[in-house]
Amino acid sequence: MSEVNKQRLKLLYLMKIFSEDTDDEHMLTLPQIIGKLKAYGVDVERKTLYQDFVLLRDFGFDIVRVKTQRNHYYHIGNREFEQPELKMMQISVVDKKREGKEQFKAFDMPRYTKSLFGMYGGEEVRVTLEAENQMVGILIDCFGKDIPIKPVDENHFRTIVNVAVSGRFLGWIMALDEGVRIVGPAKVLECMKQKIGLLNKVYKD
Repeated sequence: MSEVNKQRLKLLYLMKIFSEDTDDEHMLTLPQIIGKLKAYGVDVERKTLYQDFVLLRDFGFDIVRVKTQRNHYYHIGNREFEQPELKMMQISVVDKKREGKEQFKAFDMPRYTKSLFGMYGGEEVRVTLEAENQMVGILIDCFGKDIPIKPVDENHFRTIVNVAVSGRFLGWIMALDEGVRIVGPAKVLECMKQKIGLLNKVYKD
């Protein structure tokens, strides 16, 4: 697996850890977070976690740091990411682990999509996506079975979805790697380029 893919999986696992294991009364230290990531097979250094936290906050994930005399503790604050959205992130993780060879359909996503991507987003936009054929199940799970499917070639198709473009939507697209890409409109493509630029800047050697 490439370093970029490992980084994306690490961010998804961090979101899962914060959502499932922390709240205002349950917090984790950096060593504990590193240990939980290691349990998922992800090795990470302390210094890179600070950069990860910056990225997650930029995507709208509220990570709170509490300083005591002896240590620093971290927990999720405002729970903008509710359980259905976490489930969607888990779908992305499962898909990347199985390299798109199996479909994960254990959760009915369409009726949650607008609130998940739109609750803290802006104007709703018709976004054109191009995806590998193996990704059709994930897009249908997320946006519903009525989305248009137009073949591009033997291995790809295009569809149009209505979504309020936000950091969480762009992060979800990035987590799907080359399996799904934004084709248009131009202003959404520019938003994605800015997010990618931020990621490259933060992790630049």
